[in-house]
Amino acid sequence: MWQSVKISDIATILTGNTPSTKNEAFYGGLIPFIKPPDLTNDEIISSSNFLTEQGRKKSRTAPKHSTLVCCIGSIGKTGYTTQEVAFNQQINAVIPNKDINSQFVFYFTQTEKFQNELIAKSNVTTLPIINKSTFSELYLSLPTRQEQDNIAIILTNLKQKIKSVNKKIELYKQLKQSLIEKLFMEGLYRENKKSTELGDLPNSWEVENFEKLKIELIDGDRSSNYPSGDDVLSTGNIIFLSTKNIEKERFVFQDKRFISEEKYKKLRKGQLQEGDIVITVRGTLGNVALFKDLEYKKGFINAQMLIIRNLSEFIDTEYLAFYLTTPIFQQQIIANRSGSAQYQIPKGTLSKLLLLIPPKKEQREITNILRICNQKILNLETQTKKTTKLFNSLLSQLMNNEIDVSNLELENA
Repeated sequence: MWQSVKISDIATILTGNTPSTKNEAFYGGLIPFIKPPDLTNDEIISSSNFLTEQGRKKSRTAPKHSTLVCCIGSIGKTGYTTQEVAFNQQINAVIPNKDINSQFVFYFTQTEKFQNELIAKSNVTTLPIINKSTFSELYLSLPTRQEQDNIAIILTNLKQKIKSVNKKIELYKQLKQSLIEKLFMEGLYRENKKSTELGDLPNSWEVENFEKLKIELIDGDRSSNYPSGDDVLSTGNIIFLSTKNIEKERFVFQDKRFISEEKYKKLRKGQLQEGDIVITVRGTLGNVALFKDLEYKKGFINAQMLIIRNLSEFIDTEYLAFYLTTPIFQQQIIANRSGSAQYQIPKGTLSKLLLLIPPKKEQREITNILRICNQKILNLETQTKKTTKLFNSLLSQLMNNEIDVSNLELENA
């Protein structure tokens, strides 16, 4: 039988504080001092500040297995303690009674039901606040201890799977970065080296710029034809790219805008073709992605981007896309950028930046190695997304008593 109980009936609620920052003796020790940015709706594994024993005596602390909830500003962010921690006045600690499963409480605070109530009870101001007394009156749905334990085990095991896959992703990213540094300086065949503008490189490699290789750099149409107002659509087939749609090496289409076919035909330039490379050249510089094998076959770039259209017979397009993400090229962008309030790399400047040109066969071999690495990372990221989706679905169903776990006999992974 599930019961609706006040959070203060099953836990001690404690609001944090900040020891005087003017006293250096309070800071720089080993005791984590938690602030809202340290809360990630997961176990707290890092902190930007630490207290000494002296600082600890001037602070409020929560023991291991407590739930921290941000109640000022970023309301609803949570964290689960794996050791004793101190925390500031923006955070309330929920320290469960001994007969309550602490992980169950932590997961319940992440439910839509609890989060909505938390926001509804907060003062709606420029800086949302929910005070301790109001927070203490919030309700939790509480099943039997056996059900609490089973729910906590199911959700924790899923969290552990997500973390395990994320660790693999980081390892593959590190491997890829090591490969990039090696492949784009040493090549594959242990050739003798020659001195170039970009350092010592294999004898068979060349160094050229976009201009000499006849690689087109295309900016968008900045005339009166530039899409604005009603020209920008929420649905369609021709994507209107912004810097939000491009990360390092990939497009992301969570925030999407479109233009009509009619508008697309009126544009004089900036129209994307399959196989084009897009690079950001204002604000965030040097993010690169290949417009190929996507759900959209046509597109238009905004004013913060350039299209790189490879017409050269000396360089493979996919190799070029990989090369543009390397430290060798990215450092050139940093060295040649201009502007103060907002950095930019003008088209004329970009056209003179240097490219590494191995023999075509070696370019394709380098590309294949990095493509395999990318595919492995993508597969793992897909796995993480599916497991995260399952976690969120089960969190809702389990906490709403839609799945009966009373008769399960589970053990922690």
